[in-house]
Amino acid sequence: MKDTRHVTFQRGTQMAIKVRQDGGVYFVSGTLDIGSAEQFLHGMEPALDSREEVLIDVSEVTLVDSFGLRSVALLASMVGDRGVLLRHPQDPVLKVLKLLDVEAIPGVRIERW
Repeated sequence: MKDTRHVTFQRGTQMAIKVRQDGGVYFVSGTLDIGSAEQFLHGMEPALDSREEVLIDVSEVTLVDSFGLRSVALLASMVGDRGVLLRHPQDPVLKVLKLLDVEAIPGVRIERW
């Protein structure tokens, strides 16, 4: 059975963040920044009930800043040993994740293309 949940948040007319769950994978698109970090966490709430690693496809995330990274770290701390996998970041996002050493955060991993 396919479980799909859509959560979209907007600032004015520009989309800030969109979280969609499909088959156990969370698909995130838009910008993960100071303006959308709280909404990202809201969209990820169902992951707190998961018993497995939280899989987040970030291939459509176009920007991430330190506040976005903080929300990922917070999510990782909430899911504990299950951890968070950030899947398929675009090159500019991957560069920021590496620069900020996201994989040093306990429970966070990156899966590259």
